[in-house]
Amino acid sequence: VNWRQTALATYTTKTVPAAAVEAAARPLSPLPGLSSLFLYKRWYRCHVDLTSFLPPSGAPTVDRVPAADMSPADFFNQYDKPSIPVLLGGLMHSWPGESR
Repeated sequence: VNWRQTALATYTTKTVPAAAVEAAARPLSPLPGLSSLFLYKRWYRCHVDLTSFLPPSGAPTVDRVPAADMSPADFFNQYDKPSIPVLLGGLMHSWPGESR
């Protein structure tokens, strides 16, 4: 099991799709004449099939919560203490750059 399989497994309670397991298990493809790991990684990122990285449709997502409706104590009790990820929205509305 590698990091891609682990990441995919966290998005679903079902098993990881076979196509994702197969894609994740493939070793990096060697390129004749390319001995630089730096250049190979750049090439790989441009040519890797990203369909195996996508979570299944209907997978749970991180909650988006308007921060204006929440006190620091509420945030701590609801999200920080139980270690639940959350995206806080509306934090920049009072910034001067937001209205320009």
